[in-house]
This record gives sequence, structure tokens and C-alpha cells, in this order.
Amino acid sequence: MATVQHSAGCGARLMIDPYGTIIYDVVPFAIEFALDHGWNPLESGEPFWIAYSWLLEPPACFILRSKNAPPFWNDPRRKEIERDIRDRYYKKLLSEMELIQ
Repeated sequence: MATVQHSAGCGARLMIDPYGTIIYDVVPFAIEFALDHGWNPLESGEPFWIAYSWLLEPPACFILRSKNAPPFWNDPRRKEIERDIRDRYYKKLLSEMELIQ
């Protein structure tokens, strides 16, 4: 588990539940994903949970989780979740490529 919090030590924490090793280069993508999905590091409150999979490239390697969800690395639905993330990511890439052309 990796935790991110505002440098002043206040506000809601971002909890990154990993499947694999979290490397420093991934943290900015995790923060961006969390901000895009409603995490506000300046407001106090419950931690904001996301999962990270080293099997996928950023920004597709993240998914929203909850504190009551099982740890991502042993979630019985992990492969299904990763497949769904990968499918959504590739569909998004294809639609962006169509817009460019």
C-alpha cells in the first residue's frame, strides 16, 4: 500500500493498493487519475482508494476501489477487472486515433 497526502499533512489521503511494485514514475499518473475521479487532497475526509496494476501501462493501470474491497493483488476478480480496464483503455485510444485522422 502506498499513501499520498498533501505536503502540509492535512486532507484526505490517496491510498494506492498495488498489484506489483509501485515505482516512482507511476505516482504522478496515480495522482492525476485520483484527481480526475474526485479526490481532493485539500479536503479532509475518508481516504480515496485506487488500485494499481504493473501489468498495464499508465494511465490504464488504475481503477477505483473502496476501503472494504479485498486487496487488489488477491481479489478473485482481478483478472476480469484488468481485462475490463485494458478493453476500455484500448477503445479510448482507438477513438482518439479516429479523431486525429
